[in-house]
Amino acid sequence: EPGEIETVLRQHDSVRDVLVIAQGEGEEKRLIAYLTSTEKASDVESLRESMIACLPAYMLPAAFVYLDDWPLTANGKVDRKALPLPDRSHLNAEYIAPESEIEIRMTEIWATLLIMDKDSISVTDSFFSLGGHSLLVMRLVNLISQEFSVRISLETVFEINNIADLSKHIEATKIKFDNEAELEKNAELTEMEW
Repeated sequence: EPGEIETVLRQHDSVRDVLVIAQGEGEEKRLIAYLTSTEKASDVESLRESMIACLPAYMLPAAFVYLDDWPLTANGKVDRKALPLPDRSHLNAEYIAPESEIEIRMTEIWATLLIMDKDSISVTDSFFSLGGHSLLVMRLVNLISQEFSVRISLETVFEINNIADLSKHIEATKIKFDNEAELEKNAELTEMEW
């Protein structure tokens, strides 16, 4: 229940007010915590740690978004449609833009799965620190297979969970697959010549 999560978050000293909502549909649904804080850019890890002690893992928000004030409707209620998508504000890492075609396409895939603006995803960000979870990893593996015609395992994404390294892995896998296909084709042609 979002209300239960909100209650736990309100107990944190730096939180003035909070609204937890579920964004996305089906397997893409994830919890986002919108906060107004007594401290600007409060420590997200501190919030997570306090929540882990009180809530099961599936109730932890995938992302935290800090706001100065709530966007309001004409009636003075929180305008949920005007709430921004999560961005890099909850990460301490430096932003590095995608460069290769694979990195650019992978950034677009991650943005779709994680319900984020693609321009806020660095190629060095961990899939899991951006709100990814095991169900989304399965979707990610399927999308990589469809987009790049390569198969990677779930374990690979858990081990290599940033765009830069995954893109290198995909490229290496594609080259290996293409070389094996070429060798197989040459072997078939040689057999036909005999």
